[in-house]
Amino acid sequence: MNPSQYHACRKTVTLSQGEISYVVAGEGPAALFVHGLMLNNSVWRQVISRLGEHRTCYAVDLMGHGRSQVSLEQDIGMESQAEMLAEFCATLGLQTVDAVANDFGGGITQIFAINNPDRLRTLTLTNCDAHYNLGPPIDLRKIVPLAKSGKLGDAVAFMLDNIEAAHSLFPGRGFQNPKNLTPAVVWELLGPGFAPDRVTADTGEVRNDLAIHGRRNFERFILSVRGDELVRIEPALKNLNIPTHLIWGTEDSYFGLPWAFWLRDTIPGCDRLSEIEGGCLFAPIERPQEVVTAMLDYW
Repeated sequence: MNPSQYHACRKTVTLSQGEISYVVAGEGPAALFVHGLMLNNSVWRQVISRLGEHRTCYAVDLMGHGRSQVSLEQDIGMESQAEMLAEFCATLGLQTVDAVANDFGGGITQIFAINNPDRLRTLTLTNCDAHYNLGPPIDLRKIVPLAKSGKLGDAVAFMLDNIEAAHSLFPGRGFQNPKNLTPAVVWELLGPGFAPDRVTADTGEVRNDLAIHGRRNFERFILSVRGDELVRIEPALKNLNIPTHLIWGTEDSYFGLPWAFWLRDTIPGCDRLSEIEGGCLFAPIERPQEVVTAMLDYW
């Protein structure tokens, strides 16, 4: 699926939290895909494109991200994001799912899993936040002042037309090969939430006010993050018996391989670690076939 074909699979669902944008594609048992910080569900486009005969794939845009639209009063912290995932599944009638997550979405999905263990058939975590490596902390501390000043959203939008900035900052640092982060990919990952003229998910209407609204919500999301949120769930993770698979790029500067070992040794249901040699945070974008092969073998 190219980006246009992927976008044609986009829908919205009204939840108590707001209008949640998502993509649904494929056939078979349901799989729920959760993206990471600052991005949107297109992180999973190439993976979902390869799973059409194996799973009905549902990929959400988190609150404060992508094309999802929530009010400036809606709580969009990690617990609320996990609650949104549960309500999303309930509203769409997804009794059980194979949950798959990357980056910050992995932290949110850990919370979703411990709060809704009967909802998950399996859990797959790719390079993601774990325990006290939330943010990660050193990177989060750098952007919190920008979020407090109301300048973070504009700084992210600047990368849409400045490929050098996108390469040197996030998301560029998450790529194994910076050349894979082309201007088109930057727009696919950041445009829905940060473009100067934002396109509504349902009607295609171009609205500048939604772009400003989206940037403010993203800043609110950053300011909602508390450093101990994943530390506090460690006891619950130690009782999580959901069959869990880790797919981990070995050269990720954000979430190194030791964090995969920590998750493997903490979650009793974790029975496989698949290493993607040389891979980084965005292996689902750069090396999707290897990710899919590992997922299908585990399923």
